[in-house]
Amino acid sequence: MLANWSHLARRAVIVSDLVRHPLAYYGVQVLTRLCTANIMTRTDAPLSVKRAFTRTEWRELFRRVADDHFRLISVFPFRITARLEFSH
Repeated sequence: MLANWSHLARRAVIVSDLVRHPLAYYGVQVLTRLCTANIMTRTDAPLSVKRAFTRTEWRELFRRVADDHFRLISVFPFRITARLEFSH
């Protein structure tokens, strides 16, 4: 997907997503149980964290697509933002 976006982007692609981490996974389970009775939210939120990439996996993914032309920024709590620069 990133490779396809690189062909469409004029300057850069910005990605913001979750980071997989045990504290995020168990924390979101506790928060959803305390804050909502909605079964969809209680199921989807932990599953989203479980399916997310780790910071190392994000770095490798971006490196494969953009060589070293990317910037990774950790965003509290358990999110990552990346700017991938492309030269066409």
